Amino acid sequence: MLAGLRERLGATTSAGVGAAGAPLVHPVGARVALEAAWAVSRGLTPDAARPLVGIVVQAPPEGQPEPYAVEVFAPAVGEEGAINPSLVRRTLRRVAASALRPCPDLAAGAGAASLTVFALPGATMCSVPLAELHAQGLGAHAAGRPARLGGLEARPDLNGLTCTVLAGPRDDGRYFVELSLDEGEQSKLCVRPERSTLRLRR
Repeated sequence: MLAGLRERLGATTSAGVGAAGAPLVHPVGARVALEAAWAVSRGLTPDAARPLVGIVVQAPPEGQPEPYAVEVFAPAVGEEGAINPSLVRRTLRRVAASALRPCPDLAAGAGAASLTVFALPGATMCSVPLAELHAQGLGAHAAGRPARLGGLEARPDLNGLTCTVLAGPRDDGRYFVELSLDEGEQSKLCVRPERSTLRLRR
C-alpha cells in the first residue's frame, strides 16, 4: 500500500538552500522536511534515509535566520524505539534553518508531498499517521488496513491495541474501526484520525 500512496503523492523537492547558498526562509504554514541526520540525532526517526516531514508553526522575526518551531508526527514520548509506536503530533522548538528543506505546499496547489513513515532499519512493516493521510485527502485508502489506537481519552484502556480501519472518513472526519477484545468480543468505534496509526507493508 505504501508504494501506491507514494505514487499518488509524487516526489518531494530536495533543495534546502537558496541560489547564493543562504538557508531558505520558511513561512508559518510551510511544509518542510527536517534533515534525516538531525531527526535521528534527536530520536525522532530511526531511518537516516528518510527525512521527517512537518509544518512550520513559528518562524523567526524578519532578518533573523532561526530558530523555527515545527510540528511533526513522531513517536509518542517513551515509544521512540518501539517497533509499532503511536505517531502523535509533536512540536519541535529551536530548529535551525540548516536542518530544514522545503516540501510542496498542498494548500497552494503546488503538487506532491511526502508522508511521515516510521520504520526500524530492516523492518518490512512501517507506521504511518492516519491523520496525515486524512489531511492529504487519502484517508479512504486506509479502509481494511491494520492500525494502532493511541491518545484515546474516553477509553484509555484501548490505547495501544491493534484495530482494523473499516471505513471513513465520515462528514465529521472520523473513521470507523473494529478491534478484538477479551474472549473474541468485537468492538466497533468511531475515532478521529489523530487517534490511529496505520501499519503498512513497505
